[in-house]
Amino acid sequence: GYVGAICSLQYSVAVIQDYSRKSNLVASAMAHEMGHNLGINHDRASCNCIAGPCVMSSKISYEPLYEFSSCSVQEHQRYLLRDRPQCILNKPLSRNIVAPP
Repeated sequence: GYVGAICSLQYSVAVIQDYSRKSNLVASAMAHEMGHNLGINHDRASCNCIAGPCVMSSKISYEPLYEFSSCSVQEHQRYLLRDRPQCILNKPLSRNIVAPP
């Protein structure tokens, strides 16, 4: 995914090719790529997670990733404050919300 491109018409995309039969590993890869779109780069070596490897680790993991590091959370917060991505921050109009059947 492109870093910080969630609201871009051209670059709000990620391609994930994962041959794992374990859905939680595929979900981990999807969360990682979505993290890039949400303005988060790979974690530095000093960033840690309690539950094992962090979602935004640059290393390939063969176990599910359940947690964003505090570094990732801070980087996402900086992205929101710096870039103010309107597709995330705008409040949807009630007429644009799909109601359950």
